[in-house]
Amino acid sequence: NSTPTYAYVLVNIAMIALKGGNHHKAIVLLETYFDEVGGADGNKNPTDQNAIEKGPFCITNSTYKGDCVNALNTIASAHMSSNNDTGAVMYLKKAIAIGEESMLGDIYSNLGGLLGDIGDHEGAAEAFIKAFWIRVRSRRVDPATLVRRAILVPTISNSLDDVEKVRLDFEARIQDMITLAKFGGKGWVDDSSSLFLLSKGISLEHEIRQLPPLHSTISD
Repeated sequence: NSTPTYAYVLVNIAMIALKGGNHHKAIVLLETYFDEVGGADGNKNPTDQNAIEKGPFCITNSTYKGDCVNALNTIASAHMSSNNDTGAVMYLKKAIAIGEESMLGDIYSNLGGLLGDIGDHEGAAEAFIKAFWIRVRSRRVDPATLVRRAILVPTISNSLDDVEKVRLDFEARIQDMITLAKFGGKGWVDDSSSLFLLSKGISLEHEIRQLPPLHSTISD
């Protein structure tokens, strides 16, 4: 039997395959990993030694769910590279369903990019904002996903009123980013631009007010 006793080595090999452009091999390796650790939904009998002792990895109360989240993110990337957007979204949502918030910064960032590409701009905006706050709460103020949220432009109809509204909203978000770059949250007035999606409860006003000036990280 050539299957490793500890299956995470399959994830490492899959990452190498993915970096080398072999998306199909990466997917096969990762599907094997999930089979070994009890399934991507945690509903199979595992053969990995740790999973036999501790239970399936891909469930919310698993000691090893961080490994599963990494594997789910990797297989989502492989599916994105293979132009299988549906499969990629499915695996990213599985990761979100089981992961701790601190594990999900890259997951939400990838989901935002993917949803933006397939035209779900509302979903993309929410995902980018969630990724931003996860990193802030981890003491890593990285405005990249906030910038990506700011420049999202939804598909619009031919109505001149719709076009004008989209233009004004876009300009307001960019102005908010300039203010945050210079002054941080102390200079922020309100969320009339919907940059932070405050009305949806995705951001909290007191956390916005505590943001430092973002100019150094934006300029980098």
